[in-house]
Amino acid sequence: MGFERVSKPFLETWLRRTRKQLSGSGRISQLAWILARDEPQFSQHEWRSKLQAIYQGDEEPSLELLTQIDSYLAKPSGQSASEDSDVLFFQ
Repeated sequence: MGFERVSKPFLETWLRRTRKQLSGSGRISQLAWILARDEPQFSQHEWRSKLQAIYQGDEEPSLELLTQIDSYLAKPSGQSASEDSDVLFFQ
């Protein structure tokens, strides 16, 4: 993950939106599973801990991680849920 910092106002807005998206039961664990699969330098447990620290505001994500999380949480327009198994997690 990169070391580029995210501006505070943008980060605060992103955190509010992302907290809403991850508020459902098991959402952080699902995202941790996907990140562990795609970014294997951390285990699912380590990703879950990192995501929870970000979710609680204890840790700031890099711009790269923030963008990656957004890409997993955003459903591509025009794509049905059956086309991508990662999207199914977040519906």
